[in-house]
Amino acid sequence: MTWNVQRRLAFKLCDSEFVNIISGCDLLFLNECWIDNTDDLNVNEFILAARIVRSKCKGGGCVLYYKNWLHKYISIVKICADTYCWVKLDKSLFVNKLHVFILCVYIPPENNVFYVKYDCDIFDMIYNDILIFQTQGEVLCIGDFNARTGAEPDYIPLDRLDDQVLRNIGELFDYVSDECSTPRVSQDKTVNNLGRNLLRLCKATGIRIVNGRSPGDNIGRFTFYHRNGSSCIDYAICSNDILHIVSDFTVCDFNMFSDHAPCLIEVVCSLKFFNKVVVNKGNPLYMTLTIWNEECKVDILNSLSGKSEQLQILFQNICPTKESIDKSVTDLTHLINDSTKQFCSHTVKCTTVGGHCLKSVRDKPWFDDKCRELYRSYKEALYLFNKHSSFENRYNLAVKKKTYKQHIGKAKRMYLYQEGNLLHYLKKT
Repeated sequence: MTWNVQRRLAFKLCDSEFVNIISGCDLLFLNECWIDNTDDLNVNEFILAARIVRSKCKGGGCVLYYKNWLHKYISIVKICADTYCWVKLDKSLFVNKLHVFILCVYIPPENNVFYVKYDCDIFDMIYNDILIFQTQGEVLCIGDFNARTGAEPDYIPLDRLDDQVLRNIGELFDYVSDECSTPRVSQDKTVNNLGRNLLRLCKATGIRIVNGRSPGDNIGRFTFYHRNGSSCIDYAICSNDILHIVSDFTVCDFNMFSDHAPCLIEVVCSLKFFNKVVVNKGNPLYMTLTIWNEECKVDILNSLSGKSEQLQILFQNICPTKESIDKSVTDLTHLINDSTKQFCSHTVKCTTVGGHCLKSVRDKPWFDDKCRELYRSYKEALYLFNKHSSFENRYNLAVKKKTYKQHIGKAKRMYLYQEGNLLHYLKKT
């Protein structure tokens, strides 16, 4: 699977709905993650193979995961320009007994600051890499190319020599025509500069775009939507010789975590595996949530007032150093938790992935009835757009999303403001 998750990956990995989307694949490439080297990116049943963090500018960021069973068949070959990597899948996985080299890439949009800071031509670098890896095996490219190719041919049309010419030069060299027997279609009819670069790359190396050529995507679905329009910019591209082992390519439904749709690629494998579902037969896992209870407001204030002396000592001992501030914040948190847990604690069942305790944004204390109403409206708009990607449905989805996000942000800010007022009140008392 390849998916542009549009920032905040570490935060999204704590959401059970997000993890459910990615959990079914064996090889997972997530891009535009906006991560750093300190983020906890562990996911249960996945091995984190690569964490690509930009060193010269903000943005971007990619991660590559694979399932445990792939461990002895996969290796990272190279990472380039903090924006793409090459992965080798061992030839023992495939019937043709050739290694498959997978390019996992995020190409920034035109005029992005990336090109100023890194001063490189990504397509030229990828072209040189493909020429090398094609001598060692087959090539598969996945990711967000920010390239709109429309339905333009990714091969050289009518690239056949006349039979008489072939008879005359046939003894001198073999001429291999650049043909493709499977036509490509696309809902996106626009071609941009990056798209032209991608089409030139396809023609120069003999790789073919899988979008719009498979049973799971026989219309060339949009992979990105915005208020201003929709486009196809996330791709799977492979050598013409291995189109037959790409058994399917699917642009999944849009969801609430990104304006990009996840793209799922299925590849025929010679090894036979079975999926084993591990069921926890012991006691279910529980977690304790602290949720504000307005009815107990007076009791909470009385409980905190009883600790006024401890609060006063705590504030008096704060020094302008990082260690002192960290310790004071920790002590204050414990003090407030001890005073409120008997009034605001709720025990619920939960699931875990890696080191994350999975919850949904709907579990947050600021997620009020208005948030729930807007959430349902947003989900309905997503359903309609996934069913029929018309202009009206896309515009309606963009409006519903903006309204929902704005209210969520406002509700969260108001909640934090009230929490801050409570702390200020405690400091005065």
